[in-house]
Formats: sequence, structure tokens, C-alpha cells
Amino acid sequence: MGGSPVTSVVDAWQRCWDHPGIYAVGCGSMPSVATSNPTLTMAALALRSAERIETDLVTRDRPASLASPPASPAISRTPPSRGGST
Repeated sequence: MGGSPVTSVVDAWQRCWDHPGIYAVGCGSMPSVATSNPTLTMAALALRSAERIETDLVTRDRPASLASPPASPAISRTPPSRGGST
């Protein structure tokens, strides 16, 4: 994981730099592990990636609104009268 395709294979959300739309969620994105059991770390990263995937899909597949925009309220104006009063 990293912030640049030059120094990493995936970004912080486990998205592959070279293949848009592919997420490589798993322990493979951690080349070295500081503890003997990275289960909780990978569970947290998987949940984080799942939230990002959902956000990306909702943004990409949001249905277009077919409803017409609300009409602006009609303003009735009485033209000013010319001349004196009758």
C-alpha cells in the first residue's frame, strides 16, 4: 500500500494502480507483517475498502433524475398606472 504507483501496487483503499476498478483486498498488500497474526488489521482494511467500494459504486451508478425541476412561483405584477386617478 502506498501513495504512488511508483512505490506501491495498491493505494490506501486497496485499489490497484494499474487496473481501475480492481481491489486487491487481503494480506498480499502487506509485504512485511509486524505481528504474527494480522487478522484484525486485514479485517479493518477489508471493511474500509468495502465502504470505499460502496461509495464508488453509488457515485458511478446513481440513477438520473427524470423529474422536472420545480417550477418557480409565478409573480403577478400589476403594471403601474399612467396619469392621475379617476
